[in-house]
Amino acid sequence: MDEEIDDERRHRTFVDKYTVGFIRSRMETCSLDMPRRLKLEIPARLAIREEAQTETEEVSYIGTAPFFREKPNSCAITEGTPLTLTVLITGSPDPVVQWFKNDTILGDSTSPRISITTDKDRSTLAYSECKEFDAGLYKVVARNNLGQVSHRFRLAKGHLPGPTDTPDVTQVSDTEALVRWRPPIDDGGSHIISYHLQIRIGGDGEWSTLADSIEHEFFLASNLNPNSPYQFRVKANNFIGWGEFSASTATIRTAAPGENKIELNRGMQYLQQQTESGKKAPQQWQERRDLDYSKEHEPVKLKTGENAELQVRKYNPVSEWGRGRYSLVAKCVRSDDRRHFALKLLDMRERSTQVKEEVEALKSLRHERIAQLYESYCVGNVTVLVMEPLAGVDVLTYMASQYQYSEQQIYTVVNQVLDALSYLHWRGYSHLDLQPDNIVLTSTRRCDVKLVDFGSAQQVSKAGSPINLAGHLEYMAPEVLLEQRGFVSSDIWSLGVVTYVLLAGASPFAGLDEEETRSNVQYVRFKFEHLSAATTQEAIRFIMLIFKRDPSKRPTVDECRDHKWMLETDFTTKKRERAVFFGTKLREYDLSYHRARLEGATRAADLLNFNDAAFLPRIAYDPDVLADL
Repeated sequence: MDEEIDDERRHRTFVDKYTVGFIRSRMETCSLDMPRRLKLEIPARLAIREEAQTETEEVSYIGTAPFFREKPNSCAITEGTPLTLTVLITGSPDPVVQWFKNDTILGDSTSPRISITTDKDRSTLAYSECKEFDAGLYKVVARNNLGQVSHRFRLAKGHLPGPTDTPDVTQVSDTEALVRWRPPIDDGGSHIISYHLQIRIGGDGEWSTLADSIEHEFFLASNLNPNSPYQFRVKANNFIGWGEFSASTATIRTAAPGENKIELNRGMQYLQQQTESGKKAPQQWQERRDLDYSKEHEPVKLKTGENAELQVRKYNPVSEWGRGRYSLVAKCVRSDDRRHFALKLLDMRERSTQVKEEVEALKSLRHERIAQLYESYCVGNVTVLVMEPLAGVDVLTYMASQYQYSEQQIYTVVNQVLDALSYLHWRGYSHLDLQPDNIVLTSTRRCDVKLVDFGSAQQVSKAGSPINLAGHLEYMAPEVLLEQRGFVSSDIWSLGVVTYVLLAGASPFAGLDEEETRSNVQYVRFKFEHLSAATTQEAIRFIMLIFKRDPSKRPTVDECRDHKWMLETDFTTKKRERAVFFGTKLREYDLSYHRARLEGATRAADLLNFNDAAFLPRIAYDPDVLADL
């Protein structure tokens, strides 16, 4: 698609026919009568004037429009259980908060079961006990005289999960059997917490439990009898309770004595050991961690000198999570209290300015969708960032590792990234390097992501700001690629590329070579042929809305949320859930994307041998390894 051709056609059709004659009849200057130079210069001058006017207004009146720091997520409810929903708001003067259900305002007088309390910057909607008719579309709105902000979410009727499909026994040895299954299609409106796997000998024996706290969709049954028949069945558990067992597998027979044992990859071995060690799955998802918002005013300090070297020695690297061109991320354990952290090591040689900019951006950012920075140290040629530990798996690898995934899961990821971008843009920052590697899961049990890697993040103004060229070519906005001014809408473009990749399993702008790819990005040429027939029309229109060459024509974060594809209604949710994609195609793109990333990955000795870690000089990408989850 060439957006400029469409704009020109639309311009001639509507402006010439209906507007030009009217303007000329009033003896006013028409834009078509202007020289081309003026037509290009005037919008830029207007943008500069608008920015100056905005700055003047901010000086004349000190205050900020409302912004939600924390928001309730869509969830399931059950009859008779209590429910508490909370928002954390900032704004000056203090915003007024209102809660709505299906566009009807809620208050203490609505029902004796409902209470609404506001304490400083936190507003809470509480149900003493839920009823089935409490399900619906909710909205919370915060207003002051500088603006308003709203958030929509859905409460659904929760129920027990449905049965899973019949499990598959994919490998058999003389004493082992590898059993796999898929999550139930009907999860009961809630996340699946764990699975219960049973086994019986032959087709008429009694069922016995193998494991009842499995947090993944496989299990290696061991200590079986050679040359013997077995059957398996499984059921799922959500926060409401256990569903029904699946149909049992066909009878399988173990091999004769002496057959080779089943080999699991490292990621599966780790998960298997966690289950066999007796680890119990939580009966509900952990609540979000409290964030220290005071860091926005008292940022994390970069420590140097001998004291910094002593402090860094406490962090012992355990395993590598990933690496970039100038950085390495590892899981570490602090020696004094055995707490786990993520350690990001940055090579400062000839890059001290870029490293300082990344620390500057991270040290005061506090949001539930952005990985937190706890401590920062400068030791020799290495800057050490002690950060919040995540799962170490990016969103692309997570989706590609599944047999199939739905458009609803993609929507969940996009919605969470929009939350992070909303905060960044509110703080005046643009990420400028939004790509799959920088969208990382907090847990591999559900779609819950955070933004990482702020090495390219910069503060940008409404009129755009000069930026440095950085990032992955296929995810760059045209203005970034051409090293023009960067805007907050540059992040929206990159999010559109991520959305397309997850939907199609292919890059929208990739050409036969780098030159063709650059040309495709520059002129907004992408194809719909890569998209599956299962893709909804709303998702396609969402992508078309974003892929605009002119940054001013792209939607804002709020406009993205208002798009039909992003609506939180029963109809749109079910439509997204029915749009299912197989992971095969995405897996191929995942391999090529990560292998290309590793070709330019750092091999700096200062990073690989930090604190005597002795990481491998070169690593290979194994999509089956979800290491140290």
